[in-house]
Formats: sequence, structure tokens, C-alpha cells
Amino acid sequence: LNPFKMFQTWKTHSSVRPTFEGGERLSYGARALNEGGFQCIPKLTFPGGALVGCAAGFLNVPKIKGTHTAMKSGMLAAEA
Repeated sequence: LNPFKMFQTWKTHSSVRPTFEGGERLSYGARALNEGGFQCIPKLTFPGGALVGCAAGFLNVPKIKGTHTAMKSGMLAAEA
């Protein structure tokens, strides 16, 4: 499944195309954020593995920063 390709196909559908015709692209950008707070962090360990980084939901939502916590959780998992 290729999300970009699927979205391109959707935009050319006969019922959607008129919405975009004549439009002008101002900028590009996208972010996929998994947020929800401490209560939404899943169980992080399972037999033979662990969730680390973004998969574990470690994201500082107000600052939209996740790289540092993702890297740190990976480092801690490697040390374990």
C-alpha cells in the first residue's frame, strides 16, 4: 500500500477533481503524530521484544519533538 499513490488516485476521482482544479500549491508538508499522553502509552515489552521510539508513543506533543526520546528509548533498550 502506497499512501502517496492512493491519495493521488483519490484526487483524480471524478467527484473530487473539481475541488482541486485551478488550485495553486502553496507549500508541502506533513506530520504523522501519535499523541494521547501518558495514559495512551501501550505495554512496551513482550516476549522477545520491546516497543521503542515512535512506535511506543514517546513524543513531546507541545513541541512536536520525538527524535530525542525515540533515540534515548532505543539506547536504553540496547543497554538492557
